[in-house]
Amino acid sequence: MATTPFLHDDVTEAALAADEARLTRLFGTDENLLPLWIAEPYLDLAPGVVAALQTRARSAWFGYEARSPSLAAVFWEWMAGRHGWDGGGLETMVSPSVGTSIGVLIEELTETGDGVILQPPVFTDFKPLVARAHRTLVRNPLTLTEHGYRFDLDGLAAAAAEPTTRALILCNPHNPVGRVWSRDELARVADICARHDVLVIADEIHADL
Repeated sequence: MATTPFLHDDVTEAALAADEARLTRLFGTDENLLPLWIAEPYLDLAPGVVAALQTRARSAWFGYEARSPSLAAVFWEWMAGRHGWDGGGLETMVSPSVGTSIGVLIEELTETGDGVILQPPVFTDFKPLVARAHRTLVRNPLTLTEHGYRFDLDGLAAAAAEPTTRALILCNPHNPVGRVWSRDELARVADICARHDVLVIADEIHADL
């Protein structure tokens, strides 16, 4: 897949101006503060992205899109080149967001009242997804050591062993603690979940960082 390098080094003054009220409310008036937010850095978009949006706007068509086989092909080409994962033969569905996908998976693959494990501190939007689906939140907090955050694997095993526990939302790289879980850590989590038939729902939105 051909790609065009793009150096993000120009702060977008329009974005700073538009967000000035929020910045002031949260952090005061520090002129040197440049928040990155959730995929919202105050930097220019790549020209190709801007051009695609402009082309779509000029078309005057903003209705629902049909499934795009070409989009799935591009996605799997990227995954194969970046991660060595050739999943082109798998059914691929497009979702508006990771949160939407997690919510749908919870609804479809678990039952009302089932336990869903979260490992806080973790992205705050996971908790309401569990609540809205009328599932039971099962907390298994991460352990903070002198070497950083670690999984509480004993706690995870105990939580997964509960008969009503049906799913674990795994965040990797972990937001907000910044851990990229090691192969060994992930293998141990997978072993625990497989042993107790607990579904792993993985949020890997920051994987390419």
